[in-house]
Amino acid sequence: VLKVPVFGKGILHKYLVSRYCSTMSMLLAGGVPLPNSLKITSRVVNHLVMQKAIEKVRIKVIGGAMIADVMRAHPVFPRLSVKMIVVQEKTGRLAEMLKRTAEYYDEELDNLIQKLSVLIEPAMIVVML
Repeated sequence: VLKVPVFGKGILHKYLVSRYCSTMSMLLAGGVPLPNSLKITSRVVNHLVMQKAIEKVRIKVIGGAMIADVMRAHPVFPRLSVKMIVVQEKTGRLAEMLKRTAEYYDEELDNLIQKLSVLIEPAMIVVML
């Protein structure tokens, strides 16, 4: 489903990334350790491909890897989100950056849905006539 041009790569993917970032942000800000946050987030995301990617990230993080380095290896995580995490992971403000990343993807998702509704509206009018 993630490979479908508009709905998969656009809407669903942005939604999943936003949900991942916002859940991780809340858990980390609440003091939940990173490996536990990843485990909980994989359940919350509720998408098989994303769950598997998050679980792989969790296993590597437990082994001592940096979260951004592991995320970079999985195509389900956009490069922009990984770049944003790289900077803040080093400063220890990961929860704050994940929150900002989630807000960015929420805004992108809203913009995409608005554009789609503008494109679909004329077609709906023609079909109804």
